[in-house]
Amino acid sequence: MDGSVDRAEARRLAHEAIAYSRTLAARYRVTTSPWVHNFLVNVHLRDRGLCYQWADDLYTHLDALHVKSLTLSPVGANIGRYFTEHNALVVLPAHSALPLEKGVLLDPWRRSGDLFFVPVGKDTAYRWQVRPERIPHTGR
Repeated sequence: MDGSVDRAEARRLAHEAIAYSRTLAARYRVTTSPWVHNFLVNVHLRDRGLCYQWADDLYTHLDALHVKSLTLSPVGANIGRYFTEHNALVVLPAHSALPLEKGVLLDPWRRSGDLFFVPVGKDTAYRWQVRPERIPHTGR
């Protein structure tokens, strides 16, 4: 990203994002595609596992790491469209004016707990925008 990012923090955040996405898949009892799992949640056969829940839970876990050189931003695409709205996270250097497109997208929902990550500007599936109102209350 840039020279202000502490490499040890970046490694720790990356490791936790990957590992915790798998933890969430087990906790949500995901056994199929994200779309089918959404159906199971919507008909009350599963309690959690919608994209915003993945994003919120991952945000809360990563925020607890208290990294200083990186910042997490909730993002959304197709906001307000029931069937196509999608939520995820973006990681950017904490003290940088880099645009959202230069951040790294973290999307645990898209591959059912196998964390999907890509520079935001290279994600051709969605057009992302920051959603500060989606920041979960973490007690900090």
